[in-house]
Amino acid sequence: KNRGLFVWTKWLIVIK
Repeated sequence: KNRGLFVWTKWLIVIK
C-alpha cells in the first residue's frame, strides 16, 4: 500500500 507513495516521491525527485 505504501509502494505507490514511494514511487510517487521518487518520481517527483527525479522530475525535479
